Amino acid sequence: MSPKKRSRQALASAPLLEAIEPRLLLSASPTLGALDSAWDIETAACGQVVAAGTLDSPDQGDVYSFTALADGRMTVEMGAAEDSGLDSSLEAYNARGRRIARNDNASRDTADSRLRLRVRAGRTYYLRASAADGTEGSYDLTITSDPKDDYGNTDQDARLLRLGRRGARANGRINYNSDVDYFSFLATQTGQVSVTMDGIGRSGVVGGSLAV
Repeated sequence: MSPKKRSRQALASAPLLEAIEPRLLLSASPTLGALDSAWDIETAACGQVVAAGTLDSPDQGDVYSFTALADGRMTVEMGAAEDSGLDSSLEAYNARGRRIARNDNASRDTADSRLRLRVRAGRTYYLRASAADGTEGSYDLTITSDPKDDYGNTDQDARLLRLGRRGARANGRINYNSDVDYFSFLATQTGQVSVTMDGIGRSGVVGGSLAV
């Protein structure tokens, strides 16, 4: 049986190509020591969510949960806030409560922690933020989503299509709810050009749109 989750909406930023929204302060959260009392954080399919908390004693651990919205990687970083002497420690668990990752120091030069997780869309994961070496203090928790994607999401990252006598063709996939794919081409002559988008396979395209 999967652990129960306590619902709390976190403030997720816009996609990475946009500015990050202001962070949500969670320093008033109660001490959380079990997965079944985790605070639920609403993450973005492609983007970043930042929260802040305070560990008032070395024995305290704050537990959070999130559900991945896309296949790919999630980077979780726990850093000491300004003027905080916290030596952070991070652990990640799957929906069955099995620990899948742990980190104390991200590198030799820092006491901050970092995890990189492979995630699947629709699956729930748990994070435990705690202190190491008898320290305490405030921290920032940053969760960044790097979803699996086949083409760029901005015009700067557009895939160049080379036109031949029969035009050009590309196969792609909308990988998550807010995903977009950008393409570019160089016109070889003056005139009209026809651009179409067709769904392939059993699922086809649901609510797809095309803009030039």
